Amino acid sequence: KTWGDGISAISMVGSTMSTQGGNIYVRGLSWDTSDDDGTNYGVNIESATISSQAGSIQMIGEVKGRFTTGIGMRIWSGNSNTSITSTSGSITITGTGSDQTTNGNGWRVGSYLYSTTTATRITIASTSGNITVEGAAGFAAPVNDKEGLILGGDGFGITSQTGNITLRGTNTLESSGQYCNSIRIAASNAANAIRIGYDGTNPYSGNILVEGISIYQRNNNAGAGSISMQ
Repeated sequence: KTWGDGISAISMVGSTMSTQGGNIYVRGLSWDTSDDDGTNYGVNIESATISSQAGSIQMIGEVKGRFTTGIGMRIWSGNSNTSITSTSGSITITGTGSDQTTNGNGWRVGSYLYSTTTATRITIASTSGNITVEGAAGFAAPVNDKEGLILGGDGFGITSQTGNITLRGTNTLESSGQYCNSIRIAASNAANAIRIGYDGTNPYSGNILVEGISIYQRNNNAGAGSISMQ
């Protein structure tokens, strides 16, 4: 936990975590009570490699309090690839966010996963384990940019060969603006920019559930197939 201004409770940048079969559990809470001018993350993962093989992976990030920009769970490719993988283990990624008066006017998200380029990918993958990615927005600030779950960029994949995949978003203020949804998908204008399910090589047989009251594609792309769910 942290009560500081403009910092993350847990930050993994350019690092590697491998258990060779053991479980991985990460939980961080950022709760700024000092002022409203910071950028706060519950859990921040950037240019990192996390692998459990047969073990399960559970990651929970939460942001509360006062800030300008706040994200519960932030996964970013940064300057190099970011990967979260297992073989038979399940992967669960959860981000939640809330705020209190007074607030800055920046954007805020429960879970934010973004791949900057195809050369710096985000890969969340399991061979047979289930994968769940959730984002919950409980923000009260009147800004028109608050989402439950955001998936974005190019070179982004959530895949499992035989496991099920669940993407779920919630937002307590979906009626407050165009950019206030359960789930936002912001795919770049390229085929398979965001790939869910099939990894492009191995057969895939699991179920895919995408659940939210409102689902918004942020970019109006000229080409087809930028969002691939198979």
